[in-house]
Parts: sequence; C-alpha cells; structure tokens
Amino acid sequence: MKHIILFCLLAISPLLAEGILDELITNQTEIQIKLDDLNSTVSNQEELLDLRLESYELFLSSLISDKEKSLDSFTSRKPEIYQLRRKIEINTRQGNHYAALRDRLLADTYNVEILLQNMLKDLLSAAEKTTKQQFSEALEESLRVNKSAVDAFDLSPYDEIIPLTSNSKIVTDAKKNLHALKTMIAIDNTLRKYILAYQESIHKMAVYSSFGFMSIAQYINSSAPAKKINPWLNMLNLDGAKLTLMFIIIMATIVVALLFYKTVNLVLQRWHYKIGQAELIINNIRYIFRTLIVFIGIDMITEVYTGLGADSVESNKFFSMGYILLGTFLIYRLANTFALIKIQDIHKKAEQYRSEVINLAIKGFNFLIFLIGTLLTLNLYGFDLTAILSGLGIGSLAVAFAAKDTLANFFGSISILLDNPFSQGDWIDVDGKEGTVIEIGLRSTTIRTFDNAMITIPNLNIANSSIINWNKRLLGRRIKMHVGVTYESNMEDIKNAIKDIELMLHEHPQIAGQKTQYEDQRKGLKLLSKEDLKGVKKTLLVYLDNFSDSSIDILVYCFSKSVVWSEWLEIKQDVLFKIADILEKNDLSFAYPSLAVHVNQSQDIKKSESKSI
Repeated sequence: MKHIILFCLLAISPLLAEGILDELITNQTEIQIKLDDLNSTVSNQEELLDLRLESYELFLSSLISDKEKSLDSFTSRKPEIYQLRRKIEINTRQGNHYAALRDRLLADTYNVEILLQNMLKDLLSAAEKTTKQQFSEALEESLRVNKSAVDAFDLSPYDEIIPLTSNSKIVTDAKKNLHALKTMIAIDNTLRKYILAYQESIHKMAVYSSFGFMSIAQYINSSAPAKKINPWLNMLNLDGAKLTLMFIIIMATIVVALLFYKTVNLVLQRWHYKIGQAELIINNIRYIFRTLIVFIGIDMITEVYTGLGADSVESNKFFSMGYILLGTFLIYRLANTFALIKIQDIHKKAEQYRSEVINLAIKGFNFLIFLIGTLLTLNLYGFDLTAILSGLGIGSLAVAFAAKDTLANFFGSISILLDNPFSQGDWIDVDGKEGTVIEIGLRSTTIRTFDNAMITIPNLNIANSSIINWNKRLLGRRIKMHVGVTYESNMEDIKNAIKDIELMLHEHPQIAGQKTQYEDQRKGLKLLSKEDLKGVKKTLLVYLDNFSDSSIDILVYCFSKSVVWSEWLEIKQDVLFKIADILEKNDLSFAYPSLAVHVNQSQDIKKSESKSI
C-alpha cells in the first residue's frame, strides 16, 4: 500500500531526453577524466564519487519512468561495428597494425556499450515481474551474464603495444579509443554494482512508474512555487513533491482513522453480523487498528523523507517489528472476539458443540499466534529459524521430562473434554471440593465454591478422580423425606393420609410422574429411552416405611420436574405445606422424640400392702 503511494521518491528524475544512455556515457566520461586527474584532492574525489552515484540514480529513474521511450533512445551500434570489422580486415592485410588496433578498440567500445544496453533492457524486463523475488532473480542473472562478458575484455596487452610517445594521428586515436574503452568498461562495472546494491529501491521505482506517479512528481517539482522553495528544502532533504505527499499521507491517515467505525461496520454487515456483535468486534480492535493506521502513515512519511536510494536497515527493522507486533495483537484480539461470539451463539442455540472446546482451541491458537510473532521477530533480527526449530526438536525430550506434570495436566484437560464429565457452569463435587465450574484451562480447572472461594484443581487429578455432577440431569431432582406420626394415630387415618399424599403428588404440576412428557432441547427430539444416560427421573413412592422409636414413618419419595436449586426448594416447600394439611385433615399429628414410662400396677399394690402390715 505505502509503496504505491510514495511517488514523490522519484521527484528528482529529470525529463526524459533523446539519447539518455549517450548522456550518461558523456557525463560519466567527464567524471572519470576528473577522477584520473592527479591534481584532484581527496575531497574533490569524494564529491565526484557522490556525483557519479547521483547521476546513476537520475539515469535509472529516467530510464524506468518511460520504458518504451528509453528503449527507443538506445543507439544501435551494429552498423558501426560492421564497418569497423571491414576496416580492421583491410588494415590488417595492408600491415597497418596501429590502424587496425585503433579500429579494434573502437569496436570493443561499441561491444561493451551493447552489453550495457542489454543489461539495461534486462533490467526493464525484470521490472515487469510480479513479485520482488522474481525481479531479484531475473536481475541477478542478467548482472552475472554481463559481468562475465565484460570481464572477458583483457586490456593489459594494449598498454604495451601502443607507444607512449608518438606524433602519429593513428597512434593518438588508438590511445583515445583505449581510454574510451576503459571508461566504458568502468561505467558498465560501476552501474552494474549500483544496480546490484540498490535493486530493492529500483524495484520500488518500477512499481511507482507502473502507476504513472513519476510524471506527477516531475510536474509538482517543475511548478513555479516548487522551484522557489526547493533550494531551501533540499538542505533538509525535502522538495515540493515530498512535502505534498507527506501532507496527503497525514490527511489520508486522519480520514481513515475517523472513518474506521463506519468502514468496519459496513464490512461486518456484509458478513451478516448483528449490530451487537459488530459493535463488540469494533470496540475490541478500534485502538489497535487506529494505531496500525497511524504507524503505516509514519512509515510512509519516513520513507518519503529518507528518499528512494537511502533505505535504512535499522529503520526497516523497526517498522517491520512494529507491523509484526501490531499484526499479532490484532489477530489475537480478533480471534478471541470471534470465539466469544461463537460461544454466545452456542448457548443461545443450545447446540451440541461445547464452549469449553472452543475455549481450549482459542487458547492453543493464541499460543500459536504469539509463537509465530516471536519467530518472525527473531528472523527479522537475523536469527536462524531452522537452527532454532532444530534445537527445539532436539530439546523437546528434555523439556518434556522437565515439564512432565504440565504435559500430564494438558492431556488431562483433553481427557476431560473427550469424556465430557462436566461443562462450564456445572455444579460438581470432586473429592469433597464442591462448587461451580468457572473454566477448564490447559493445565487446571477453576471452581467457585458456594462460600465464594476459588479452587484450582490440576486437570490430571480431576481426570483420575470420581466426579459428582449435579447438573447432568435433564428432568427430576429428588425429594425424599420421612413423615413421622404419633403412635396414638388411628391406622385407618394413616392409610387415608398415604392415599391423599400420593394423589396430591400425582396431581402436583411441578412433580414428575410416569406420564410426564419431556424433550431433549439439545436435539429437539422426544426421548423414549436411555433415561439414566440423559438424567431423567420420574419415580413417585408413598408408603408406610417404618415403626420408629417415637413415630410411625411414612416414606415420601418423588422428583421435581425442575432441576434448578431455587425452584426445587420452592416445590419442596409447597409439598411440605400440602402434607401438613393432609395430616391435619386426617386427624394425624406429627410425632416428636419422646419417652413413655409404664408402671406395673400389681407390683405396686403388693408393695403397699406389705408396708401396711
């Protein structure tokens, strides 16, 4: 995205002129002559080298800005080479060796120029590759071929053949052609090295050119206001086109950040998300997304300022690491938000999928996200990921041994999820630890006790323990009691009371009976069997059960339809009140613990008579 927008990096490109390669050769020849001047100082040589690099940058930007015109500007040297070969052949036959040497040097100069043209043509062809890797591979192959061909020109024998001092015009022309050949080879070598060193920048330049941005930058910098301020801005490594683009980037960043809510909301609506779900997603990623937008803007402004040929390795690493961190955190928040929405849908639709499985899966996914982010960051700073992953493989045995308890608990969590003995929100009892399940984690399960304490139990212990789950029942929560009446009660009254209690329970709307109908909401189908598996109890029993020490006991054994504790308590209370009314109706009284003492009257009379005698 940013590389498409940054057209002003090419603002330094001049208007393309005819014979662009001829201009480069002429310019570089002048620079080479000045560099060869023995009287030039070190500072002058450094300025000339900087000027050479700048001219190469100008040349390549002009070359790429209009590929077709650049190719048409190349001068074909084949006719000249053909004529020179004929002259070389004639001069060789006539014994004019220096004339033949002069022509051979000029022909070689044209040959090197052809090699240079071919290298530039390959550069333009490589610029059309779709990916940076394809561009780099095609370009490096072309540069390798060019280097091999140019290195084949051996100039050392010519220095010995050509006389150092001679007034002959032919010898003088031969010296000039030798210098031209050396200059052409030097131009080819330095340009090839420049292209190799700045191939990433050249690829960006090609991308910008494909969108026609170079002409826009040239138009801005050629305007009257830009010409006035550019000399001052150049001292700050700026120009009119760069400032214009920086302003556009800042405004675009502000607009995109402000339009974030509406844009993301429209996208989510296209994906058929509800209003509440869309707001949840937007609120969870709002600040991360805005930070990412601002970070992209800062990156683009930095690249505009530094310029096309001034890529900073440390700056690129900094921004790359920022993108990795922000991208990792954004994916993390999105994944957890979508998981939360999915879990809510599961609870609403009562599907068979378990929210604990999604919860465990999202935790594993979160770990994978941060692991990938860490590996990408390490790779960014030059760490060998192959060596790291190999080390992890070799050290996995030691890690597994050191973390055997953690691994055992992890497999315990998998065993819990596969066996499905309980779910989040269930009321369970594990080895006397009783409460509501809060979360089934990777290592442990968290339980909230009824006195509001938090208990964390390792999953391995749970997997190897007996578990009582009070929520694994579909219909029926037991009500069991003994109703004790006094021994003074009439047996007929007790029989009538038993019948009345049984009738009351059968007619009670909240007590389960054999005719009670129910449905499994998880399937939407009426169950006809497997009641123990689903947790269905409809037993109803009322019998005279026991002659206790202080009472005659009536057993009342039944199940409420509801399995919710508060509703069960309300139903049980209503049953107790109705039982009390039935006993009162049948002249029966509740028994309470008592002790009756019976005295033998015949023994008391004998004792009183003996005392009277």
